[in-house]
Amino acid sequence: MKRKLTALSQRYVTALKKHLKQDPRANPEPARCLGRQAVPSGLQTLGLGRIHENALATLEAASSRDGLTVAPPLHSTPPVPIGRKEYKMKLINQSVCFHFTVLILAVISLAGCASTGIQRSEKATTTMQTMDNDIKLVIVQLDATGASLDELMRSGQPDVKKSLDLYTDNISKIQTMEKQFAKHADEMKERGKDYFDEWQKEGSKYKNQQIQELSEQRRAELGEIYGKIAINSIGVKDAFKAYLSDVKEIQIYLSNDLTSKGIEAIAPTSRKAVNDGDNLKYAIKSVQTSIDRARAEMSQPGK
Repeated sequence: MKRKLTALSQRYVTALKKHLKQDPRANPEPARCLGRQAVPSGLQTLGLGRIHENALATLEAASSRDGLTVAPPLHSTPPVPIGRKEYKMKLINQSVCFHFTVLILAVISLAGCASTGIQRSEKATTTMQTMDNDIKLVIVQLDATGASLDELMRSGQPDVKKSLDLYTDNISKIQTMEKQFAKHADEMKERGKDYFDEWQKEGSKYKNQQIQELSEQRRAELGEIYGKIAINSIGVKDAFKAYLSDVKEIQIYLSNDLTSKGIEAIAPTSRKAVNDGDNLKYAIKSVQTSIDRARAEMSQPGK
C-alpha cells in the first residue's frame, strides 16, 4: 500500500507541474486519471489534501533551483520569470483547479465503488416500474388505434377524412411508445444483469459457508423470477415492430385511396391488423405480470 501511495504522490507532482506550465484551460484528463487512481490506492479526501500540500512544497523548493515561472496568459509567449511571493500565490491559485478535479473524481469513484446490493436492486426495481408504466400506456393506445381503424373501416360514416386523421394520430402515438418500450426493455435487461452478476461476485466472498449457500439460493430464486420477464418478452418487440409496420402501411394506402372501394379492398388486412393488436396486447400483459411478480419479490419492506 505504501509503495502505491508513493508512486501516486510522484505522479501527482509530475502532473501538477505540467499543469502549471500549461494554459489555465488545459486538458484536465491527467487530473481525472489521478482521481480514478486515488480510491484503489486507499486514499480519501484528507490523504489527497496531504499529497497536494507535499506537491506544492516540492514544486516551490524546485523553483529556487529552476527559476520562478508560471503559465502565461492566453495567446502569449512562453512563461515569464516572476518574484518568489508572486510565484507562490500563482502556484496556489492555479493548482486549486487541478486538485479540485482530482478530488471530485476520487469522490465520484468512491461513490461508484461503494454501490451496494440495495442500490443495485433499487435501480433494477425503478427500471421495472418505468417499464410497467410504459406497458399501461401501450395497452390503452393499442385499444385506441384498433378502435380508430375499425371506425375507419365502417361503411356509411359521414366524414371518412376525419376518421383517417384520427387513425393517423393514433399511429404516431403508438410509434413513439414502441420506441420507449424497446429502449426501457433493454435498460431493464441490463440493470437486471448488473444486479445479479454483482450479487454472484459478492456471494463468493463469504467466509461462512451457510451464509454463502443461502445467498446463492436467494440469488437463484430471484434470478429465475426476473428471468421470466425476458422469457415472456421473447418475440414481443418483433411483434410490436411488425404490427406498427402493418398499421402504418394501411394508413399510407388509405391516404392514397380513401374511396369506398379502396376501403373495402383493404378491410381484410385491416381486420387482421386489429386482431394482431389484440394479440400483442395480451403478450405485453404477460410481460407486465412477470414484472409485477419480480418487483414484489425484490421490494424492500416498508416501501
